[in-house]
Amino acid sequence: MRFRNSTAVNAKGRAPAVLRAGLLAALWLGSASAGLAQHPAEVEVVFRYDRYSSLSFTGFETRLFRIFETARIPLTIGIVPFAVKDDFFNAAPQTTVPLSGEKAALLKEGIEAGILEPALHGYSHQTRPRSLGGRYTEFRGLSRDEQTRRIREGKEFLERLLNHEVRIFVPPWNVVDATTYAVLESLGFLGVSSGFDGGGGIVTDKTSLKFLPATTDLAGFYEALRSARRSPCASKVIVVLLHDYDFSEVDAKRDVMSLSAFSDLLTSFGGRSDVRAAGMAEVMNRPEHDVSLFADNKRYLITQNLIYPWLCDVFNLNSGFYLCESYLAGVGPKASWLLFAYIAAVLVACFAAAFKIGRWLFERWPWLFAVASSVTIGVLVFLAYDIQRDADMSYKGMTGLLMFFGFLSGEVLAVVFNWLARKRKFRQGPVEDWIA
Repeated sequence: MRFRNSTAVNAKGRAPAVLRAGLLAALWLGSASAGLAQHPAEVEVVFRYDRYSSLSFTGFETRLFRIFETARIPLTIGIVPFAVKDDFFNAAPQTTVPLSGEKAALLKEGIEAGILEPALHGYSHQTRPRSLGGRYTEFRGLSRDEQTRRIREGKEFLERLLNHEVRIFVPPWNVVDATTYAVLESLGFLGVSSGFDGGGGIVTDKTSLKFLPATTDLAGFYEALRSARRSPCASKVIVVLLHDYDFSEVDAKRDVMSLSAFSDLLTSFGGRSDVRAAGMAEVMNRPEHDVSLFADNKRYLITQNLIYPWLCDVFNLNSGFYLCESYLAGVGPKASWLLFAYIAAVLVACFAAAFKIGRWLFERWPWLFAVASSVTIGVLVFLAYDIQRDADMSYKGMTGLLMFFGFLSGEVLAVVFNWLARKRKFRQGPVEDWIA
């Protein structure tokens, strides 16, 4: 998660955002009406807003909470109790700022109105030093004693300040480990809301915690709803992850829509029988939302994330919502086989192209092999570095690695075949001349 601090808004950036929001709402309502006969089962939508702290934008958040209150839709707030003052991504020692009375009062007002649901979003949200290929994380790798201290202190601080129990944990950058789960369980947490993007922690069947991860961001909400509606799952839950930079009032460059357009979107929930908003604890507490369902969803989503999106559409690989066990049992193997076929097709196609072209080029200009192989190796190294820097493998990164590995293999084999052909021709040449 990249946190933006820009508060600039300009007319040029806002107009497209409003248009996108209007189109989103229109498509959503049209899709819901069209699909009602096919899948009348209710789709539940849970909203989660992250990185609320003394340093987040109070004016913006006041307006956002009012929108949820007006629409009577619950919102889970990921609260950072002791936010670092400067940069979350800097592991050097920094001053921390406790959640202020003003920010606590804003939360208490929403909690008392039955709209806001507090969740602990780490301790300071400051990353630990990253290893090669490692993800940003506040907790992974810390000792159990240190994790217990931070989580207990953050939980008790918020509960005193808000006069309300905090039972949900939202990991910074969605990354924890098995130790974190054990600590959360010992401290009486209900469950965890993380993500599927390679983080989320090591899944273990020894925990009794509940899991309800974020399944989409605001930009992907309509597609997630469309995907949920075409699914045969009886339980269809979409968890929408919100950040301040999703809105043009905070970041006019990265925004998805304005607060006004978002208000219209939430208002459109009213009166519908096929879509309802729900609170996170309410949904998370259900028996089916255990570690087993989270582990199965995570395996499927990581596999699906490596397949080109249009292939997922062609083969009806749904995503964007929390998939049920019965659906995963059928779609999981299909996704695995499709990924295998995709990897094989990309490798074979790139290998064959490089081999065919390489044999023709390298036979005429042998020095081109040194140039081509150097460029190919350079691109491979760059792609590997870029992937480990973000600690995230997607279909783009995997496809790039497969392509250039196929190219390199084809180039090398082309040189080998040319060398063998020359060697065979050299040995046969004198005999053929004598016979002639």
